[in-house]
Amino acid sequence: MNQRVLKFFWIALVLSPVHVWATELSLPFVIAFGSCNDQDREQPLWKPLTRMAPDLFVFLGDNVYADTDDETEMRAVYARQNQVPGYKSFKQAVQIEGIWDDHDFGVNDGDSAFGGREMAQQVMLDFFGEPATSSRRTQHGIFDARYFEVAGRKKTTRVQLLLLDTRYFKSPWKGSSSFTRRYDPEESTDKTMLGEAQWEWLERELSKPADLRVIASGLQVLNGYHGYEHWALFPHERERLFQLFRNTRANGVILLSGDRHFAEISRRDDILDYTLFDFTSSGMTHSFEHGDQSLNPDRIAIYTGLNFGTMTINAEHVVLRIHNRRGRAVETVRIRMEDLQLPEYSL
Repeated sequence: MNQRVLKFFWIALVLSPVHVWATELSLPFVIAFGSCNDQDREQPLWKPLTRMAPDLFVFLGDNVYADTDDETEMRAVYARQNQVPGYKSFKQAVQIEGIWDDHDFGVNDGDSAFGGREMAQQVMLDFFGEPATSSRRTQHGIFDARYFEVAGRKKTTRVQLLLLDTRYFKSPWKGSSSFTRRYDPEESTDKTMLGEAQWEWLERELSKPADLRVIASGLQVLNGYHGYEHWALFPHERERLFQLFRNTRANGVILLSGDRHFAEISRRDDILDYTLFDFTSSGMTHSFEHGDQSLNPDRIAIYTGLNFGTMTINAEHVVLRIHNRRGRAVETVRIRMEDLQLPEYSL
């Protein structure tokens, strides 16, 4: 794909007060993504990713492991990642976007109490080459949006990428006394996942027209059945997210998430007027090879080896694939574009 076009679009977006659609892109449009990438471990996935040449790559958090509030130490971690040969080649060829999770935020299972969050934000933005004029440089939190207008033979597909920050504003979790859980769901509705400023931004973004909305969250949204971090630990916040999708009549939502050290695709048919998918891609350098034992009745695909994910967008379909360390697709879910739309919305 045309990296020059993507870079031109990205600069235009940063400098513009309103959203700008990237043009000169064509179907199929391929987004690759992954998470949990330790800078000090072997990184075998960059070779097949470079060979695949996606149009865009999205880091879904734990892009490096930099659990520190010391800026010098954190910058040294990112510097080591930038020297990984396979990654150096990949980033020269493919536009990279991303969010963070806890270990690149600076502290395990971190939240708004972390004193180094402002420093960590600037260091991460330096890693992504964010311009000094970007709103991400001056706002609190790393949330942002990207827009792609992709031409097909008969019509143009508008793809909106929403990058959520599930760390900067997040309230602390409620600890659990159970041996099988680290955290328990929070009864208090005072706790927040995104913070009010980010909620207001998200409502504005979801109100904008788009055919497909790819929403990146460091934490899983649909899988709330395990005892670790996920959106369902704040039930009122997860329901607020679902209600926001409903209230804004946001069609075409697909969720991306990381964190879990295995890959899975979950689906729910009872939340929106169309099927909602959450594609978790996790474990670029280390994964739970023996599998995840937690119950997830919404799971339709799982893979426990090193992995990355891809989303291939065509005029009629969206194809989700889990890829192994050699780049081979080990799980494939094919979705009709019309099955991601509200009943009154016609493509």
